[in-house]
Amino acid sequence: MTIPHRVAILGHILKEHQSVSTQSQQQRLSLALTYLGNITTIEARDYLDIMHPSGRIKELKEQGWLIISSRVRHVAPCGASHFIANYVLQILPLARAA
Repeated sequence: MTIPHRVAILGHILKEHQSVSTQSQQQRLSLALTYLGNITTIEARDYLDIMHPSGRIKELKEQGWLIISSRVRHVAPCGASHFIANYVLQILPLARAA
């Protein structure tokens, strides 16, 4: 999937779920994972307006989502290299999979 296509999907999710509530942030993140299969910390912050993605991932895991994380290299616009989290959906929670 191309980056512009991912950004378009993330933009649509944000447009449809704009609240800053924890529940809305979880919903945006769960939709992104369901549609895209994975999301990085930077994508969650920049395109879904989730300032603490790891916290929302932890909450989704507590709700039964099987999400694994790995570290991926990200080069910031200033040229600095960072390792960020890439969250990958493995299994939907039972209530969602039915």
